[in-house]
Amino acid sequence: MADVIGATPPTSVPRQENAVYRAARDLVSGKSNRAVVPSVRRSKIQSPPEDQPPPPGPYGDPYPTRLAKLIPVEITGAFIAIDNSAHDYLLIGSILLLPLVPLYTWFVSRNRDPALKPRWFSYVLSMIAYPIWAMAIDPSFAATFHVQLQLTTLLLILGTVAFPALDVWLDARLPR
Repeated sequence: MADVIGATPPTSVPRQENAVYRAARDLVSGKSNRAVVPSVRRSKIQSPPEDQPPPPGPYGDPYPTRLAKLIPVEITGAFIAIDNSAHDYLLIGSILLLPLVPLYTWFVSRNRDPALKPRWFSYVLSMIAYPIWAMAIDPSFAATFHVQLQLTTLLLILGTVAFPALDVWLDARLPR
């Protein structure tokens, strides 16, 4: 042990400094009051102009977007607000929110391009996804319907995978 304590540290290998490392070192040491980022060569792939949205896939929105659009964020926010503030009225509030899921989705998308509007089965899938999500968020809500927590978790996992995939599959198979 005495050998380790009194030992001199090994010589370090000189570090290859690049411009980003030097700028960060100068910023941390106080030699510079702003970071200087070296210029980066632009890729040959040009991104679309910012004023134009990216083009949709062959069947509308991509998978993650479809998953996020199953239950509108306003509906989830309303459910969580009812759950946190008026828990005694959670069942009544959930029953009132259920028809708002497709109505809100229709209302928001009514001025969209017809090729990008949700299809009829998207509304049905979102109405099935909402109670599954609600039971997974609040176990007491699941207990109201005598559904075990393990089944609710399994339904949430299956719904997360299956509903957007089913939406894509139906969109590809059914004519517009």
